[in-house]
Order: sequence, then C-alpha cells, then structure tokens
Amino acid sequence: MIGLTAVFAFLWTQNSKRLALVREGGAASAGITTTEGTMKAQNLILASLSFLPMFFINAFMEYVGNDYQNYYLYYRNIVSGAGQDVEITYHIISLLAAELGLGFQGVYYIYGLINHILLLLCIRKFSGNYAVSYVLFFLNGFFFYLGLNQIRQFTSVMLVFYAYGYIREKRPLRYLICVGLAATFHVTAVVMLPFYWILKAKWKLSTYCVVALVLAPVNLFYTEVITWLFQNFMPRYLNTNYATREFSMNIRYLCVVVVTLIVALVYEKKSREDTTVFRNCLMISNLIVLFASWLPEYQRFVFYFFIPSIACIPCLVEKDENRLRKICVYAILLGVSLWYFLDLYPGMGIIPYKSIFG
Repeated sequence: MIGLTAVFAFLWTQNSKRLALVREGGAASAGITTTEGTMKAQNLILASLSFLPMFFINAFMEYVGNDYQNYYLYYRNIVSGAGQDVEITYHIISLLAAELGLGFQGVYYIYGLINHILLLLCIRKFSGNYAVSYVLFFLNGFFFYLGLNQIRQFTSVMLVFYAYGYIREKRPLRYLICVGLAATFHVTAVVMLPFYWILKAKWKLSTYCVVALVLAPVNLFYTEVITWLFQNFMPRYLNTNYATREFSMNIRYLCVVVVTLIVALVYEKKSREDTTVFRNCLMISNLIVLFASWLPEYQRFVFYFFIPSIACIPCLVEKDENRLRKICVYAILLGVSLWYFLDLYPGMGIIPYKSIFG
C-alpha cells in the first residue's frame, strides 16, 4: 500500500517540477515538449492515484484498531436517538451515513474521503517532495494513530495543518475559522486557537528553555488540576486514561522528533522562505516530548505541531543542490522513522488487518 502511494507520489512530484518549468518558461531548455494542460491532467491523475491506496485501507477497515468499537457504539446511539456525548460533526456524519443507506461503514467512507483529501491538499501546498511526505506520514505512525484509530482527530489535525498557511499569509480570521471547524471534529483543536500569535513570533532559544523549566515540575500537580477540569467541563473524560498521570518517554519517538528538528535547523539557513511557523511547531513538539510527556496521550497534542514536518522537511531538503547529501539526509530521516515504526505497529491493534471484504 505505502509502496504504491510512494511510487505515484514520486511521479506526481516529478511531473509537478516539469510543470513548474513550463510555467517559468524553461521548458525548451529542459527538453520538455508536453503542454501545460496535459501536465495538469497528469498531475490530477497521479495525485488521485496517490490518494487511493491509503483511502481504501481506511474506508474498508472492519473491527481494526482500538477505537472502532467505540465509534460503532457512538453511531448506534446517535441513529437510534438515544443520544451521544461526542462532537457535532460525528453526529452529522453518522446521520448522513444512515440516511444514505451506508450504515456504520459509511462513517469510515466519509471520514476517509475528508481526511485523505485534506492530507493530499496539505502535502501539495507545503511539500517539496510528495513521495517522501507520504512515506514519513506512514513511518512516523500518523497513518496508524490517525487513519486507523483516531479518525475524528485525523480531520482535526489536517484542518489545523492546512490553517498554518494562513499564519504565513497573515490571515488570522481564516486561521481561526479553520481551527474552529477543526474543534467540531475533535475538541483538542481548541488549544490551537491562540497559536496564530504564538507560532508567527520569532522566539529566541532562551524563551524555549524557560518554557521547558516551567513544564518540567507541572507533573507534581497534574492529577489535581486535570481532575478538576474534567469534573467541571468535560465529565465524559473523567474516568478515562486522560485523567491518569504517568511520566514516560518513548526513546525511539524522541529520536524521530529531535533528528527532524536538527535537520530543519540546519537546512533553514539554506532556505529563502520564512520557516518561522514550522520551526516553532518543531520546537514545541520537542518541548512536549522532552518535558511534558506526563500529559495523558501526549502524542495527541504533539500531532498538531509535528505533522507539518512531513511537508516542511522535504521542502527544505529539496533546496540542497548536493544530490548525494540530500539522499543521505533522507536516508537518515527515513531510517530513524523506520526504527520507530518497527517498535510502534505491533501494539496498535491493527495486525492482522481486517476489511469488509473478509
């Protein structure tokens, strides 16, 4: 599945580069004879082929992962009129699936369509190498955590990712609307509302060091604070693993996050673009992993900040004119991600994969 996606995404990347040459008027010198209209059509076909493999895996899954049973229970309560305490968009999508006669599986069809279209749009908008972006999305566990388990947060994370473009374009209203929409899919997106102002600022390294010192001792008071918050504002989470406290650190995941940050810091000096937003995202990702892993399911919050790396890193590395060095950097990044992936997938509850086709 990821092999097919990577191949089509690679061809899509190459075709996009040729299209850019055509638009810049350098087609003749590069020996390109294909018309712009034909190349646009080829881009559309290759993008669609890149989209389909992961979408099919998500849409046709059955009793896979850790959240499938919960989503089925939510769906049954909603369509039966019993009521369910869950975000409004899950209500809408469940009722739409039932109205279309698709049953519960229709929920996965609709979410899969929304999520993978948003992923494709984000990769197209921000990445310099679509194939590497898709492979990083897979090896960093996002496909397993979000695609096969946390489908509501998948939508939320992708909407926030897309909204980062509005920070760079200085359009706060569009950012806030996009993040507000994301919160209707998963409530955790609410925390991203003030980050329009946080992520656009050029923070010094000393600022992040101070934040690290503040975060480290919070573990001493976490249980009391989070219990009070859940009791008063989100009681459905009170008896879940969100309300537990545990300081833990996945060394392999830490390596992925740290190595990605190092590559970004090295390559941003070569970039002519403003990388402030994505650099801040990577710095915050490291802060959470290093100093706030006491948060229950802390990776849920890391997703919002770390997932842009699948696009911004290839965008930076592609500017390296030294082909051998570029290949080595990709090999290191993908190698560390593969090392993490081999430790990740056995515990995700998705092996063996089951589909509606048996």
